[in-house]
Amino acid sequence: MLVGVATFLQKFAMKTLSPFQLEFLVAIGMISISSAALFFNQKSFNMPVSGIPMGILVGLLFSGGSLAFTLGLSKMNVGLASAISVSYVVLALILSVIFLKEPLNLMKTIGITLTLVGVAILFYQPS
Repeated sequence: MLVGVATFLQKFAMKTLSPFQLEFLVAIGMISISSAALFFNQKSFNMPVSGIPMGILVGLLFSGGSLAFTLGLSKMNVGLASAISVSYVVLALILSVIFLKEPLNLMKTIGITLTLVGVAILFYQPS
């Protein structure tokens, strides 16, 4: 729910901030919340050195995706941008089937289909 409200508010924020300025401020917010949560959970900022490279890669991919979403949002309406961005679920599911050998059952297949059809319907702009 917080992400939904934040996504909605991004459009208002971009009336005075560029997408790049907003993304910078989002990063500050993420560092603040993440740092507090990490310290609250384990009472330190220690983490295994072996996990840092993958963690940085994940962070860069999330940041790149967030920036792409914010740039897209600056050019289109919130509903459409959000619908398109939710299709990441399909990619994550497909990658988990291929690389993690997670099962692809009928319900997941229906979910993928409904997600893609939903995005296509929201994207369609009749003339």
